[in-house]
Amino acid sequence: MIEQATGKKANIQREAAQQGDVPLTWADISKARKLLGYYPQTTLEEGLKKFVAWYRAADPGLRGS
Repeated sequence: MIEQATGKKANIQREAAQQGDVPLTWADISKARKLLGYYPQTTLEEGLKKFVAWYRAADPGLRGS
């Protein structure tokens, strides 16, 4: 997804886990949905596209990078 959002091939370099890294998560928004009525309006794919556009706009040196 990140490659698609950036238009670049990812250069993945596996490193040892750092202190505090979470190897597995059971993230769940059901409590926020129940208590706050929270329903995400943006998909992960769309959010990544928007983030990349924002990031590139925030630092002109990154445009087209």
